[in-house]
Amino acid sequence: MEHETALRYALAVAITTNKKEQSAKEPRWLAIIAMLASGLLYAALPSSLSVGPDWLLLAVLAALIVSTVISHRVGHHRADKTIGYAASGILTLAMIWSLGLLVAAIPKHEIVFPQMNLEAGFDPRWSPNFVDYLFLAFNTSTALSPADTPALATISLAVLALLAARAVNIL
Repeated sequence: MEHETALRYALAVAITTNKKEQSAKEPRWLAIIAMLASGLLYAALPSSLSVGPDWLLLAVLAALIVSTVISHRVGHHRADKTIGYAASGILTLAMIWSLGLLVAAIPKHEIVFPQMNLEAGFDPRWSPNFVDYLFLAFNTSTALSPADTPALATISLAVLALLAARAVNIL
């Protein structure tokens, strides 16, 4: 009798746990929207910051997302997981590549520092260093600017984040 009661209890716990696990799962559509939004943002990048045609990453992501949804619905969860990892990996690689291209383009941008002022006696040996760019990015991003410059503030915050990432990478 005790054996039968323990078996019923174990079965009830297993059923309850299974229901809790099913209800605790996150919805898949949030990840799908995030991946597609990232693909759209990548497609909106200038061609100098992306590899291949603008639509390529979005098309690859859409194909992988469709295949992962189908494999999930059919019940091939291992394939679903593998395809999901592949989609995340491709998206991550594309974003890292674009970030690398952006960082490579930073030195080509012409920024004139006050020390480069010809009228104040420019020292030709002076050139901006990491701290100079960090100071410029911090001041520009935290300035109380007019309302028509939020795009510049966003770009400055991105430059500040890139410089911080580079500093961490150097360490």
